[in-house]
Amino acid sequence: MLMRVILWAILAGSVVMGYFGYKTGSATNAAVGIGIIIVAAFAIFFIMKMFLHLGFFLIKVLLIVGLIALIAVSGIKGCQYLMDSGRKINSQQTQKLQEMEEKIATRPLLDRFISFFSFSNDSAKEGQRGMIKGKEIDLKQSQKQPLPQQISGQVTEVRSGYLFRMGHHFIKLYGIDAPDPRQTCLDKRGATYNCGHKAKVMLERLILGKKLACQIAGGDYRKNYVATCKIYKTDVGVSMLTAGWAVADRTATSVYIPYEEQAHKKKVGLWAGKFVAPWQARAQSRLQLQKNISENSKDSFWGSLFK
Repeated sequence: MLMRVILWAILAGSVVMGYFGYKTGSATNAAVGIGIIIVAAFAIFFIMKMFLHLGFFLIKVLLIVGLIALIAVSGIKGCQYLMDSGRKINSQQTQKLQEMEEKIATRPLLDRFISFFSFSNDSAKEGQRGMIKGKEIDLKQSQKQPLPQQISGQVTEVRSGYLFRMGHHFIKLYGIDAPDPRQTCLDKRGATYNCGHKAKVMLERLILGKKLACQIAGGDYRKNYVATCKIYKTDVGVSMLTAGWAVADRTATSVYIPYEEQAHKKKVGLWAGKFVAPWQARAQSRLQLQKNISENSKDSFWGSLFK
């Protein structure tokens, strides 16, 4: 009778561990734990029954106490293991989702400093773009210190065909836009090439290591500036446009449009082949990333069961 009670107690313990395994989201751990406990329960039952028949009363008592203690400790350790495994799986899932969300905000090689430069609003359908709502604001409204009218210094880093670093500030060239570093285009032969890298290299040749004088036109909440910049008397934005590695930002100003049209007629730079407007390419990239996150989130539950 006593053995049957112990057997039922062990089987009940396996159900409890199975419940903890289910709560952790790890079906594999739960199934293995339950299987081991059931097999051990039957083994213990037959061993104890054998000792009862042999009549070793003292040994029976010691074994019963020891086995009960062993079962209790094993149950506690097993539940702890299952819960730790479940937390680990959940943390891995959360980390993956966070990494993919960060890709939406930063996009590959576009820099964590320039999220406000992802020029994509709903007007992209009409071939135009603007700043992200809620992101682009005037520094005069967001800072207690007044916005400087001018800034000058040596360029220490170029991030893309329109963004560079001067001192502690990142500066975006006002009135123009260029492909992001990983955007691809088609050349005049129809072959794919990295036009975003080409635009970055062009800007590096123009300004890297040189001293610029910039007229501030605006900024954002990250203390980044939007400015027109010159090397001596040459406008950097005009140089990028006439070389064909940038396009005019019509939502900012119409001043640079003639320089874009000049490069278009000469078929230089981007205009030598075919390309998607930078703001449209960013919008497409964002939609694809959102689609990937949606698909991965649907599979996360079933993936965690068999991981």
